[in-house]
Amino acid sequence: MAPCCIATPSRNTGSRRIIVEASVSTNRSPSCSATSHPPRSRRHSPMNDSTAFPQVFAPGLLNGQVALVTGGGTGIGLGISELLAELGAHVVIASRKPQHLDAALAAITARGHRASVVPLDVRDPEQVKAVVDGVASAHGRIDLLVNNAAGNFYAPSATLSPNAWKAVVEIDLYGTFYCSQAVQH
Repeated sequence: MAPCCIATPSRNTGSRRIIVEASVSTNRSPSCSATSHPPRSRRHSPMNDSTAFPQVFAPGLLNGQVALVTGGGTGIGLGISELLAELGAHVVIASRKPQHLDAALAAITARGHRASVVPLDVRDPEQVKAVVDGVASAHGRIDLLVNNAAGNFYAPSATLSPNAWKAVVEIDLYGTFYCSQAVQH
């Protein structure tokens, strides 16, 4: 199986045309080969260009807002944190790993944006409540919650141990519930 790009029909959005592409795993057919549709680099994606969608990514859109991003120290969470900060939000990044927090904070503040960090294990409801209360106290409120913390193992699910499965469920399911519930109170 090999990745293949599938172009969907474009939609006219005023003066701009958007073509949506998706990578799928499929049996390679003669009409679809990896060389016929070279993958775009992440850097050239319209979703990474804040000028591609000016209404969505308007400068100052989130000025004065406070965003709490769990799992915001790396990967998708860091990307979300950076974008929210770029749009004007004060981003509070929560992660279990201090080294991820330090690097994320440095990356965001180096670009002149506002951010702070807090260690958090979303599996602990008492800790979640304390962090949410602390953020709300320090900033007056939490306007946005991004439940991005996730646990996973790069292995077939049939080979996961019961403890590995428990860790995934506790982070992905219970952690999301604990954070969402704490922000509501």
